[in-house]
Order: sequence, then structure tokens, then C-alpha cells
Amino acid sequence: MSTWTPISGSVPQYQAADGTLASGYYLKFYSAGTTTPLSMATDSTGGTTLAKAQINTAGYPINGSGDVFIPHISQSYKIVLYKNATDADNDTTGNADWVIDNISQSAASTPTQVINIEYQLGSQASGQVFTLADFTYALGVNNLLVYRNGNLLRQGVSNDYEETSASSVTINSSITIASTDQFAFVKGTSTTSTISDAASVTYTPAGSGAVSTNVQDKLRESVSVTDFGAVGDGVTDDSSSIQAAIDYAETINAIVYLPPGNYYIATGLTIDGGASIEGCPSGLDSSRILVDASVLHGVTVGSGSLFTGALRDFTVHRTAYSGGTENTGFRFVDVAGCQFETIRSYNSKYNFYMNPADGNRVAYCTWINILASGGLYNISGAISGSGYFNENVFLGGRLVTTSDTDTNIYIDFNCNHNRFIGVSCEGAGTQAIYINGTTTGGLHSCSFDNCRTEGTWSADDIVIGANTQRNLVIGYNLYTTVTDTGLSNSYILSTGSTIKNAGNGNTALTVERNALPSGTPALEVNDLYSSSGDSYGILIKSGRDTSGGYIMRAIRASDSLERFSIDSNGRLYTGINVETGESAWNFDPLKLGAYVLWVDATGDLRIKNGSPTSDTDGTIVGTQS
Repeated sequence: MSTWTPISGSVPQYQAADGTLASGYYLKFYSAGTTTPLSMATDSTGGTTLAKAQINTAGYPINGSGDVFIPHISQSYKIVLYKNATDADNDTTGNADWVIDNISQSAASTPTQVINIEYQLGSQASGQVFTLADFTYALGVNNLLVYRNGNLLRQGVSNDYEETSASSVTINSSITIASTDQFAFVKGTSTTSTISDAASVTYTPAGSGAVSTNVQDKLRESVSVTDFGAVGDGVTDDSSSIQAAIDYAETINAIVYLPPGNYYIATGLTIDGGASIEGCPSGLDSSRILVDASVLHGVTVGSGSLFTGALRDFTVHRTAYSGGTENTGFRFVDVAGCQFETIRSYNSKYNFYMNPADGNRVAYCTWINILASGGLYNISGAISGSGYFNENVFLGGRLVTTSDTDTNIYIDFNCNHNRFIGVSCEGAGTQAIYINGTTTGGLHSCSFDNCRTEGTWSADDIVIGANTQRNLVIGYNLYTTVTDTGLSNSYILSTGSTIKNAGNGNTALTVERNALPSGTPALEVNDLYSSSGDSYGILIKSGRDTSGGYIMRAIRASDSLERFSIDSNGRLYTGINVETGESAWNFDPLKLGAYVLWVDATGDLRIKNGSPTSDTDGTIVGTQS
């Protein structure tokens, strides 16, 4: 004779794989490890069995009459949740929402006492009061469940029902009891289970080719800071809880999840190795680490070992700005090949601080849509010894300064091949961007492509120091101003932009042609202005009016001979001769002061003090042969 035991100590409530109640789904059982259907009983007698059970809107299994029940099983089993009756009838487990296999009958939470369930219709109530005939219960210990038409009611004076005596229940007067309403009263009891942990329960993902594992391993694929006790209420110190989660994730190269919340920390955090941190991507600053103002470094990355993971979708927010200490939001010590996406830092003196020690690097990383505000320098750093900051790409993002002494991007150390593309540098300060190496040409081959520099700057939008070379600035914003004292830096700038060169023997703008096709200019200026008024293809202003200064000068590359020049006094020099396309009196003839010279129709050279009025005007200088 079969022994039917309940699969749980109370009516189980089922959820779909996405965490929502499995309303309208179907529950079905199979012999463990097989696809052989296994009937379930509605009670321990086994008098009524079902091939499958539908789940009601509250997530509870119901029998053919719509009553909730606890499924009873007679052997070890596999449980499958189907999305519809057709898949359940056809045993199409490949379409199932979830499958759990190899659950032993004895491991299924065996009760120490018989569970009491009593059903009554609404017509059996005396007013709002039901009197129980089959059992009594203990008041105030939460061992009674009351269901109305399959829906679980809430206990309490101000809710759906009140426990009035050991054998009676009073339904709240706000609920109208119909005579056909079905009420179920379930007396819960303590249970005994032989399951020691989730490792003994098999988890089989849905889908062809899916590989089974156990529930414990499946759950441990993700690590949450709340698993280690983090609260996220903005008051409780979550430092140790978050650090414990990170430390564990480092051992298995896992992702630490930071659920929405405000996680106050009184001690800085560190992360190394292949671990990662991800917050909630929906909502600005929904996953936020609140750093106490006394903490020196909010999050230090790669201080213990090379960091190769990722940081995404969370904020480090210092509770108050402190300019008296060298504090940071994010401090990067040794990182390579990483992705930093939509991470934000507020109110630290140095929000994103590149700090590779001797032999370390911050290199080959992609920084996507980072945001910083309220710092002295939003992106900055310091390098020790042979450490380097090279070959990083910054895509988009927004940096905002608020003080007259602030700078959004401040790089004053040697580095190369870093690219800033579309980074918005806004606010007020000394300059939007400042770059300079520590040795001659030490900062080189970096580019700033269409970085917005909107704001009020006491210096210029972009300041490039003397220890730079071969950097590129591309700007499509109007009126970008650049001060450059470096060597061979290049620019592609839009209308109204200005390049200032402070001297030091360097050239403000160099255009070099090498093996271009014949007839192709090394530099072309197209003045497309067609309206009335003055227009300049090229306007050159000389800063000195003494000998040795040139407004324009052309030197032959092969032998360095001067071929053409206009000095700062306006004197013209040509290395060979001066040719004009026309020599007639009315085709802009040659002028020497007030005198005009031209060759008339007969070949005679004529001169006149003033403008000629005809071909034969003026005086013949001589007949030309």
C-alpha cells in the first residue's frame, strides 16, 4: 500500500522563473530521473489523485473543485512547472518554465503531526464568524492559514480576519460573504526535514541540451552584498558586508551584485583579480555607495593584485566634499583590459584617480559613459616609477566642475595613446582639459575627439603644456580655444576656434606632405563666404614689427634656400622673379608706391604717378624688344 506524504508542511506557493506568481501555470510530477508521469494525491489517504494541478492567481495548487491543497507524493520525484495545460498533458518538458529533479519522498519536509484542513461554505458562517468543527488551533502563533476561494487572507484586526478563539475565526466586516464562497482553514504544524542543504536537490534548466546541476551551485552563481548582511538603508555601516562579498567573489571570479539602495561605508573598499561589481542599471544612482567624508579612498581597484574584471552601474558618493585631504572616489592602481561602464563619482577631490605604482599600469581599458561632479579634478592621477597610463579609450560620459579652480580632465604625468571621444567637460574652472607630461615629449599620441568644453574657463578650453608632442585635438564645437606650448600637436577645429602658441621654439601648426599625388595641396583653405562685406581666406597677424620677423616665409626643403617671404614690415622677397598673369593698364598692373607700371599694346613699358586712364597714358620708360 502506498504511503502518501505531503511535499511541504503548508500549502506551497509557486513562482515562475522570472519571480512572478505562476498564475495559470500547471504543476506535474514524475518519477525521479525519468519522464514517467507520477500522480499526486490531495491528502494522505490517496483517495483522490490528479495527473496535474493548476496554479491559482495567488500561486497555490488547486484541485478539480478549485480548492487549494498540499500535493502528496508516494515516492521520490521530479517536479515540473508548465506554462500551459497542453505542454503538461504532452509532457513537453523542453517548454517547461523550470524543473527540479531527484527529490526524495522522505526529504520532502515530513510533518511531525497530521496537518488539519477544514473546508466550509459561506452559508455555514454565523454572520461573519466561522466555527471550526474538526480541530482547534493556538491563537497568536501564526499556525493558522485562511483561504477564501483559493486566495490567502491576511490575519489581523485591521486586515481580512481575526483569530477570535481556538475554534472560531471572524471575517472582517468589510468582506461580504456569499453563501457559495469556499473557505479553507489550514492548521500549520512544525515539520521535520532530512534535507541538510540545497546541494541535495537537482536543478535542471529548461531547454534542449541544458545540463543539470544542484540548487546550491545554481544559487551560488551570483553573489549579492545582501547575502553577506548589507542593508543599504544609508545609515547602517555596510563596509564589512560589502567587502566580504567582494572577497568571496575574488576567489571564484564572480560578479558582486549591488541591489538598489544607499550603502553607507565608514571604511574604503578594495577589489582585485577577476571579480566584478554591478549595480542596478535602471534609474540614476539607484545603487549607491555613500562614502563617509573621513574615508581617504572610496573604492580602490587593483591594489592587491592586477584587476581584470568590470565595474558597472553604480555610484560612489562622498557624503561631503573635503579639499583638505587627497581623497578619491575611485582609485585605480593596477588594472588592464577592463570595462568601466556607467559608474559615477561625486564630491571626492579626485573622482577618478589613475594611480599606478612602480611596475603597475592602468591600460587597455574602455571607459563608457562615466560621470563625475564636484571634484577639484574629475579625471586625474599620479604615477610612480615605471607605472603607466596608456591605451585607454573614454567613450562619452559627462564631467562637471563647479569651482573657479577646478579642471575636468587634468593629466600632468607621462602617458600615451589614450583617446577621449565625445566626453562632455562642462562647468566653470581654470580650464576644461589640461595635459602635460613630466619630461620633454612625455605625454604624446593622445587624442581628444569632439569633447564638449562648454563653460566659463579662466584660462582656455584646452591647455596643452610644453612636455607634449604628437597629440590630436578634433573639435566641432564653435569657438574652442587652445593654448599649446608643446611640439607637433595637431588640430582639426571648427568655426571661430583659436590655437595659441606660447613660443619655446615650437611651431603652432605644422602641415607635412609625404608622397601625395601630383597636384594635391598639402594645405587647402576654402573661403566659402559669399555675402557682402570683408572676407579672409587666411588672416595673418604679426606679433612683431622688427627685422628678422616674418609674416610668411617659404623655404625649399632640399637646400633650405629661401624662395619667398613677407617680413613683419610687409617687405616682399622672391628668390627668382615676380610674374603676373596680365600686364595691361586695366588688369591690376604692378604698383610701386603711388607709381603704376604696365606694358602697352606696342610693347612699351610705361609709368604713371597715379592710376592710368588708357593704354597710352603716362610716360614711356623704354621700348621692349
